[in-house]
Amino acid sequence: MPYSTIQFASTIRSLWFTSIGFRIWSVTEMTIRSFFVFLSFALGACATNPVVDYVDVERNDLLSGRVLFGEVVRASEVPDVDVLRVNDAMRTFIADGVSGASTNVSRLGRLLSSLVNVGFSEAGYEPSLSQTAEETFASKRGNCLSYTNLFIAMAREAGLIVHFQIARVPPTYDAVRGVLIRNNHVNILVEGGQFYYGGTRDVTIDFNLEDPTGYPTRRVSDGYGIGLYYNNISVERWKRGDSGPFTTFSKRSKKREVAKTPICG
Repeated sequence: MPYSTIQFASTIRSLWFTSIGFRIWSVTEMTIRSFFVFLSFALGACATNPVVDYVDVERNDLLSGRVLFGEVVRASEVPDVDVLRVNDAMRTFIADGVSGASTNVSRLGRLLSSLVNVGFSEAGYEPSLSQTAEETFASKRGNCLSYTNLFIAMAREAGLIVHFQIARVPPTYDAVRGVLIRNNHVNILVEGGQFYYGGTRDVTIDFNLEDPTGYPTRRVSDGYGIGLYYNNISVERWKRGDSGPFTTFSKRSKKREVAKTPICG
């Protein structure tokens, strides 16, 4: 996740991560959701609260994986993925869908209609499936980050100016093997996507079951958004018990701008 703050104690370890959240909502105010994970390795059952002795750990040692796994884990062990890659099939789909559209507003509307017409709907929403744009186009499945990756890639190919966006919506939680996972949300900001009083204004496109209108949002860079993909993959690997890949994907996400973001930014 983009949030890289970590607490370490001799008896309790707590890591903060972020993962990112179908119905298409088009709103004229910005919104987005991502999600982070709180890993808590607690002590065994006990009648009284245990005394925790905190120890100082160098940040570089912690981020290297040495403290948690006893060895250095390198981000280079994970291949660099082109999260927003557009293939030939996608280009053909986009060209057919927006053919004849002369404005950004009409291109946006036709692209959305084309996606709905070929089966991109809430039936394909899977909260734990983070995919690249290319994978999401092929499978018609994924979470909000998957659909955000897909739409950003396709919208740019169609000539639209779009950005990743984080929305501070009320979070939801899951529990996996004693770990509390907080689910947040991500969506898309489209510049000039709607006609407004003789001009245009920005529009938010949200692939989500809930209407996100009214929640505060923050536009983020491509580096941040792509970092969320690596972060989500790391969390999904961890949930399957793969702690090694979990760490390497986490480190890959930290190589992006996500690493610079404060935990509650």
